Amino acid sequence: MNNKMTLRIYIVLLSFLLFYSSTILADRQTFAMSEFVFNEMQTIQGLVEADQYPQAFAALKLLREKRLSEYERAHTWNLAAFAYYKQENYEEAIKAYQRMLKTEPEYIPEGLRLDTIKKLGQLSLIVENYKAAIYYSKKLLKLMPVPDPAVYITIGQAYYNLEEYKKAEKPIRKAINLTRKTDRKVKENWLLLLNAVYYSLLDFKGMQLVLRELITEYPRAKYMLNLAAVYSELDDTVAQTTLMESLYESGHLQKENQLVNLANLYMLHKVPYKAAVLLEESMVSELVESNERNFVYLAQAWQLAGNIGKAIEPLKNAASLAEDGNTYVRLAQLHISQSQWRDAEKALSMALDKGELKNKPNVYLLLGMSRFNQKHFDDARTAFQTAGKDEKMSRLASQWINYARSEQEKYDILKK
Repeated sequence: MNNKMTLRIYIVLLSFLLFYSSTILADRQTFAMSEFVFNEMQTIQGLVEADQYPQAFAALKLLREKRLSEYERAHTWNLAAFAYYKQENYEEAIKAYQRMLKTEPEYIPEGLRLDTIKKLGQLSLIVENYKAAIYYSKKLLKLMPVPDPAVYITIGQAYYNLEEYKKAEKPIRKAINLTRKTDRKVKENWLLLLNAVYYSLLDFKGMQLVLRELITEYPRAKYMLNLAAVYSELDDTVAQTTLMESLYESGHLQKENQLVNLANLYMLHKVPYKAAVLLEESMVSELVESNERNFVYLAQAWQLAGNIGKAIEPLKNAASLAEDGNTYVRLAQLHISQSQWRDAEKALSMALDKGELKNKPNVYLLLGMSRFNQKHFDDARTAFQTAGKDEKMSRLASQWINYARSEQEKYDILKK
């Protein structure tokens, strides 16, 4: 999980808690606060809310010099912590809350004490003092009559940031389970945190379960893509294909690697026609780049789908983009399979022009065959002779030369 995102989530929550706790100044029914102190605190709170921090801190200092009850003094530190927090001076906010906790328990409300410990845990997380965050959160859980799931999340986040992933899993799961027991919706970022823990542990089965929960609670395409990637890690390509196909049909696959990956899956599961259609449509819409590799892949898909005619054009495009002549040789072989001898000869000539061929003698042999089938016997023999200069090809080339001579004699007789 992105740490910055996590911090923003906690900051929003913390801001609400701090603001809420500052309103306790108005509640003087349970613990006594003199009229004078109450009015002073109200004035200082106004300064804080107006961002007049130097004046607020000076006023708090003067107020503490007066004879205050422990309850009143605790609230001066509570307000100071709020002011420091608003300035994003989290270290000083922590010190102020720690000073407040030095007050004997009987002098401040239990709810305020617990809330302060909770804030200390969250602030410690923000300043990356993860051990302190764990300490305060565990202390809070021992004091709380009813456990707060968010406190377990603070512990889990702290362990995650300490890279103690196994320790992080248990409190996060605890928070999720507690929330479910109350029939409340589990927060999205909690599930994302648990998913990040399993990712760090390379626990793909754990990720699979969490991502399914995320998709159920927060159906987003990115979670379905992540789940598809997890299925790939688990070698469940059937589930991966089904999920990717669903995303494609709903228009959520827009990146080249995603579309090519789905085409690969179609090919793997022996549905090349779907791969060919997907690639062709994606290249037309420019979601997949019209480059040599993709043209070759499209041609292969059409060829495996049994449509050689559709395979020729993309292979021709690939050949024109290739740095060597080997793709033209593949194109020629397609033409030969369709008895398109003139086109085959043309492709083989272009292959020779581009050069850097893997098997040049074989290219000349194919060139001779293409010419032979067009009744261009002299040119065919020339190509066979060139092929025969290679020791491995000499016997076969010689057979073709003899065959071409024999067929030319027959052809010449028929012409008479």
